[in-house]
Amino acid sequence: MCVTAGLLGIYMPAYAADENSGRKGNGAVAGSVFVLPRQPLRTTVQEIARHAHVTVTIGQEVPDTVYAPAVKAKTATEAFRQALYGSDYAIYSDKNGMFYVRRANAGHVENMNVIAKRNEAETQYNVDSSASSTRTGGSIRDLPQSSRTITSALIADQQIQTIADAMRNASGMTVNRSNLQGSNSYTVRGWTATGMTNGMLDPTGAMQPTANVERVEVLKGPAALLSGGNNMGGSVNVVTKKPVAENLLNIEGMYGSYDDRKITVDGSTALNHSKTLSARIIGDFADQERNWAGYKGRKEYSIAPSIRFKNRSVDVTVGVENSKVRQPQTGYAVIPTVGSDPQIVTYGHAFGPDNQGITMWNTRWFYETTWNINHWLTFVSRSHVSNSTTLVDMYGPAAHVGGINYLIMQSTDKQVSTQYATDDYFRAKFKTFIFKHTISVGLNYSDYTVSDYSPPSSEQTVFTTVPINKTPNLSRFYPATIFQYSLGSRQLGFYGQDLIEYGRFHFFGAIRHTGYRSWGNTSAAKKIGKISPIAGMVVDLNKQFSVYASWVNGFTPNFAMGTDNKLLPSQTTTNLEAGVKAQFFNKKLDVVSSVYRLDQSNYPILAAGSSNRYIVLPGMRTQGVDIDVSGTLLPGWQISGSFTYAGFRFLSNSLEKYIVAAQPKVKYSLFMSYILQSGIFKNAGMSFGVYGNGSSAAVSYYPKYTIGPQHELDINFLYSYRKLKFNFGITNLENRNIFGVTSTPSYVSVSGPRMFRGTISYSFF
Repeated sequence: MCVTAGLLGIYMPAYAADENSGRKGNGAVAGSVFVLPRQPLRTTVQEIARHAHVTVTIGQEVPDTVYAPAVKAKTATEAFRQALYGSDYAIYSDKNGMFYVRRANAGHVENMNVIAKRNEAETQYNVDSSASSTRTGGSIRDLPQSSRTITSALIADQQIQTIADAMRNASGMTVNRSNLQGSNSYTVRGWTATGMTNGMLDPTGAMQPTANVERVEVLKGPAALLSGGNNMGGSVNVVTKKPVAENLLNIEGMYGSYDDRKITVDGSTALNHSKTLSARIIGDFADQERNWAGYKGRKEYSIAPSIRFKNRSVDVTVGVENSKVRQPQTGYAVIPTVGSDPQIVTYGHAFGPDNQGITMWNTRWFYETTWNINHWLTFVSRSHVSNSTTLVDMYGPAAHVGGINYLIMQSTDKQVSTQYATDDYFRAKFKTFIFKHTISVGLNYSDYTVSDYSPPSSEQTVFTTVPINKTPNLSRFYPATIFQYSLGSRQLGFYGQDLIEYGRFHFFGAIRHTGYRSWGNTSAAKKIGKISPIAGMVVDLNKQFSVYASWVNGFTPNFAMGTDNKLLPSQTTTNLEAGVKAQFFNKKLDVVSSVYRLDQSNYPILAAGSSNRYIVLPGMRTQGVDIDVSGTLLPGWQISGSFTYAGFRFLSNSLEKYIVAAQPKVKYSLFMSYILQSGIFKNAGMSFGVYGNGSSAAVSYYPKYTIGPQHELDINFLYSYRKLKFNFGITNLENRNIFGVTSTPSYVSVSGPRMFRGTISYSFF
């Protein structure tokens, strides 16, 4: 019989806070009897049961990773009700009157509603589960791959304003801002990373505002199983916030150097008495007159309303996000000769027109559904449609032509794109003999089209030669109205995966078939089919440590023609990986360490004596070590750290003349925050961050241009008073010139000088 504490009024005696009074009973007593912090549900239930002098047996299916909210109650009945409210568990009794905490039976849905609650990523640095980077519905620890989750709590403490800035917290991840086309590019372990939002392909996801971001999941190693083609090194999955049934209203204001201003509002509430229906709206507005480099500053606004229905069996979220983000031209430098230091071009004055930058308007409609059909079968469906317009207006040095003169390239371009993506699958959990299975079978579909526009040729000067040490009189930008081309790609994937568990052993196997179609307005459609297998195993050594190994594949279609007049085979990457996953302090601290080797095959080069026929060769090999740590060391003391040591080389003698550019061998980050838990300075604290990388090649061929080691030191001062929170941060404490990675010596991005940023937030609930 399900008796769900507090809802059916079961008898459980209260335990008086004053032990000397000797008062016991099931009525309310003076003062707060049960006062417990947020902690694992098992611990909370055990403490309530002990003080109430009752025996409650907790089932093995209740993991330590499930947390109960803070409890403040005068009776055991109310304490149990608060502890279990909103969870997937309930109290049952047998015919002998014994009590048990188990996963709630679907047949007793009417006795307990599961409400929508804030995700752990909004309150702490580490999380136990992946929102959408796996389809098992289980713990990240069972995944035989290295991954890193950057939570919104960490993003807030570091005062991060862009997803690109958040990437510095993940090992194996490199962000290249040195792009004349304006947008940042991402690589994982030296290879292109696929961009996703909520587990679905989204090429514009990395430019969305951080206000609506719950977490960013970085999956290392090819992820063809998740997203199909064009996934050679890993994926960056942005997970957005969902409505919660608890009352939530936060207002945050930020002011920083160079008049950088931002205000964010985040509100959520239940819409009915049972709290099965909730709504959330998040909005932000940012404005800056000019950035440190002398260009017109960033502009940003977004509004993201959503509505959610959640009960024991169904969880449905529907919403829309509308945003405009303008990222100004960054400061940049040039490397004039081999062995020389970069020389900054833009510092306080714009090189050319001051309205240079990249602007994106985006509207994304989405839904997500999880339907627990019964205790062993679940159906998951998620889909989105994203309409984007991206405008690039940039000038930048394209090549050194001698002395102080450089060839300056004008980039004026508008792209209008539509992305539709869906992922639908059934997940079944059952046993065969002694083995537990979690099987997911489904389909993944994406359709992307883009049209490109440029100004009239009479109004655009693509290349101009000017001295780099003077402010040139470059022409203004004209509207991009002339159609140039359209491109499209479509992927349809069918996949199946099985997580097989036997005691401490977890075997994972999967296979996916992807049908890939690409077309353009001036070219015939091309089609390929590709099968991508995955295999891996995790072994739990004990409650704290697991070891794992995996073999994973990724691919990118080759649509060039070979010497046999047939399409070349797809480029592929094969990732061999082994590592250790550890959890400490009651799973409050996560550590992941991995060694890997990632090989590329079918790298295309022009055939000898031909201008349009290709041959394929073994490509690049990357191998190295990744380490990530995140979580809580002690009450009030949180940490986020990463370290990468990697090597890069080409496997074919025919490619010896090339260099792997923009990939430092060493990359590291360490961020620690501490909040005093008692004393006169209670709730005051500070944080410290150091981020850096080793030297990297700045060109893909000899002679070799190099950028030396770089590092940045940041510091923050933190304080909270009741519902107010203060965060004052200083970036680049040493006021260094910090140069980014690049693949060309004529354009090297530069981070800003020492700057400050102050944030004040107020929580109404």
